[in-house]
Amino acid sequence: MLRNVKRLQRKTSTTVAVETFGNAKRIITPGETIEFKLPMVLDTSHLFASGIFQVIEAYHSGTVGVHLSEMRYDDAAGHDLPHLPVASYGIEALRAKSWDGNVTLEYLPPFHDRLIPDRRKVYFNTKEEDDALLEME
Repeated sequence: MLRNVKRLQRKTSTTVAVETFGNAKRIITPGETIEFKLPMVLDTSHLFASGIFQVIEAYHSGTVGVHLSEMRYDDAAGHDLPHLPVASYGIEALRAKSWDGNVTLEYLPPFHDRLIPDRRKVYFNTKEEDDALLEME
């Protein structure tokens, strides 16, 4: 698998990155992504908060994108749900490392009404800036 990723990286100018997932059933774990110095997409909904900050500390320079959402216990569902709106923003830890990559807010459909307000928090946009972006679409 690793050889295939490295070969693909050599053959294209497109960044080929590995998204983080926390369980051991994955082909390439976050630790292996760091060990083999592969570009990483940090998916915050698939790692516990402590793991997110460990990855940021260890590998902010290799992180090319962030899928930002949270996994929390949901009373109605009776179990943890991924891709919920973020209650706390780990993005500040990346900014403190002078990271300037792409952030995707990755929310379940029932929470899509939170995307624009939360986008303002991530990018520090004003309502007027967001309204202007929406008019361009």
